[in-house]
Parts: sequence; C-alpha cells; structure tokens
Amino acid sequence: PSGDRLMTVNRGIPFAMLESQTTAWPKASDENLKPLFKGYNLNNQQQPAFNYHFGPVKVQDSPKPNAEGFTRTIKIEVPSPGSANDQLYFRALSGGRVQSGGERSFTFNDELLVNVSASEHPPFTRENELLIPVPLTPGTHTVTINYIWK
Repeated sequence: PSGDRLMTVNRGIPFAMLESQTTAWPKASDENLKPLFKGYNLNNQQQPAFNYHFGPVKVQDSPKPNAEGFTRTIKIEVPSPGSANDQLYFRALSGGRVQSGGERSFTFNDELLVNVSASEHPPFTRENELLIPVPLTPGTHTVTINYIWK
C-alpha cells in the first residue's frame, strides 16, 4: 500500500552466485553479476515491468497490485549453463526478521505475509534472509511472490 506502511524487503544486491546454501551473502556485487538497470515497460493497465541485467542474466520484475497487497513475478533468463560449482540465488527478504510459516509461506517483521507461489526450487530461510535458488540451465525461469500486509 502507499502511505505510512512502507517497508524495505531486501537490503543489498538481490542476486548472487553462491557455492552452497551456507555461503555468506556477498557485501557487493560479483564482477560477473554487476546490476544494470535497462528501463521499464508498461502493460495495458499502465503497470510497470522493470528490466535489469545482472551480468549475462536478464531479469524482468513485474509487481502487480491485488486486493490484499501485491504479486511480484520475476522472470530470469539464463543465456548459457553456469559452473557446476555455483548456484544462482535470489534474496527475496533481508534486513528484518524472517520466519517460516510453512513450505512456501513466510512472515517478515510480523507485518508482512510472503508466499513464494512459484519457483523451480523451494525457498529457504537462513539468518533472517529468504533465499530462492534459481537454476543455471539456459532458458527462462519464473519466481512468483505474493506480499500481503497483516
């Protein structure tokens, strides 16, 4: 919603290559995944889709309002296979208290319900972060996240 119930759901870079689920999130972007804003498009309802490049990886982030909050659809286009030693992760939540409420449901600072309704690999929490693994196989991979204010 607009107004006084604003919150930052992720502090820092949203994508990183990690060797394992326990590897610390980097403080700065990897040289191979430097973020570059590529503009935005508007759909017929004048809702934006933001376009980014993280190195060779193309990302389109489309937030859309709904009755309870909003839904964010993130399309990640991987152009070529990644290294066998690395995994791409999307950090959906950080900078606050993240608690699991079920297989794909989470709360953030007891104010926001977050449901990862679509991803190829299950999301997981660690040290107040919500991470979603993204396959490094060529093609487009979609992550859908629903945000509902309590």
